Amino acid sequence: MISAADGVHCNTVGRILHKDRLYPYHLQCVQGLKLEDLPRHVRFCQWYLEQCVRHPQFLWKLLFTDEAMFTWDGICNFHNVHIWAHANPHTIREARHQTTFSINVWAGIIEDWLIGPVHLPERLTATTYREFLE
Repeated sequence: MISAADGVHCNTVGRILHKDRLYPYHLQCVQGLKLEDLPRHVRFCQWYLEQCVRHPQFLWKLLFTDEAMFTWDGICNFHNVHIWAHANPHTIREARHQTTFSINVWAGIIEDWLIGPVHLPERLTATTYREFLE
């Protein structure tokens, strides 16, 4: 973009950035959190640590799950996004999830077993998600 905007060859732009000791960092997409989420997260972490002390095999009994929505307009190719800076700015992009989607996929891991991927209903509600988990 700098090359096109200033009419300078892209190799020249790259040399200038490297000469100024700037490095390309990738943007990381994370879920947006609110300030009121913090106490709940701290309580969960404390509970988790207590369980690990009480039951050494606790971690192996947990089912880690995640679901991903694949939409036509929600794709960001992070291989082509770089933030040039002297130090890693830990740049993030908050994303709004489950507002509109075309396909919803779930997977889980327990011990060293992968469960899924499983195609979920297009309209995912608390009731349909609970029925799926049961």
